[in-house]
Amino acid sequence: MEGDTVLRDELKTIEIPDDKAFGQLRWYSFLLDLYFDPTNVTAKKLNELMDKGAIRSDADYLEYRLMFNIFNGNKAIDVHDADTVLTTIRAKKQKAWIETLLMIQAVQNYEVQHQSVVHTLLNNVLKMKFDLKQTYFVCQYFIEWGYTAEPYILLSKFARRPGQFPKLYKQYIKLGYFLRQFDNKKEWKKIKVALTNLEEADPHEFCDLFKWYQMGVRSLQKEEIATKFCELCRKG
Repeated sequence: MEGDTVLRDELKTIEIPDDKAFGQLRWYSFLLDLYFDPTNVTAKKLNELMDKGAIRSDADYLEYRLMFNIFNGNKAIDVHDADTVLTTIRAKKQKAWIETLLMIQAVQNYEVQHQSVVHTLLNNVLKMKFDLKQTYFVCQYFIEWGYTAEPYILLSKFARRPGQFPKLYKQYIKLGYFLRQFDNKKEWKKIKVALTNLEEADPHEFCDLFKWYQMGVRSLQKEEIATKFCELCRKG
């Protein structure tokens, strides 16, 4: 739908009945609006989605409140019931994910130091086998807090898989470069796979790696990277 304003406008005119049976459709409509207008999501909006069946459980409701607090950079959306809700969650993975969000929110709001939670966060991701998007989400905060080895390890599993989103490959390759893993034969094999995956997923993002504010041009000292650069990036 990127750039298709006619289709976008048509979708936005669809009227969704208040019946909770249409809750999933209402959630999709919310995501569509958020995609085209990424404004701060308020407690009022989430409450409305909960009341109309778009958010289906108290656990999901807590998860979204925490995520949008983190996205908005504050604690404006009330999560005082977090401890109570956590006791009702049977799924260990979802419980660990929500606990992870609580820790990230606490660090981002200067309530605790990142050093006190990073080991627990890392353990949550590995032990509970968080999915790609959850893992990538946690890694962005590791990187923001100054960690490089931890996100490199976490992203390694996904970066060798084809068909993932380009920013995953890009982040993994950059971390490998700054951790000086290009000269590590074992790690270089993994990085080469990620380079190929990125090239196939998005040539523009591949070429962007060599700009000064990304990985930079020093990586071209590696012959195999220089060859890829010459074949692909110089054409643009």
